[in-house]
Amino acid sequence: MEMAAKAFFSSSQFAVAGASANKQKFGYKILAWYDAHGLPVQPINPSQPSIQVSSTVYSTVTSPSALPSPTDTSLSIVTPPQITLQILREAKSVGIPAVWLQPVGKEMRDG
Repeated sequence: MEMAAKAFFSSSQFAVAGASANKQKFGYKILAWYDAHGLPVQPINPSQPSIQVSSTVYSTVTSPSALPSPTDTSLSIVTPPQITLQILREAKSVGIPAVWLQPVGKEMRDG
């Protein structure tokens, strides 16, 4: 686990698939964690053009293939199971070096 975390955090960029503007969702909490730690992060959300965390407004991209530097980006995935496999396949196809799958909580199953 420690080696996986080191590999993940060795990237120069980070992205959150399933990022959300809803502060109750894991997608927001993960994005806010990156923001609070001063890490360069790109939210991925095809239905929201931007997400605000604290005083920062992040422009979103629609998918991993839309990331500016996918080969330099580690990807946190916080999406419902029916979307996760598609995100994983796309991440692999664009050369994303590391992914971290977040557990799916009740709040994600409920919408």
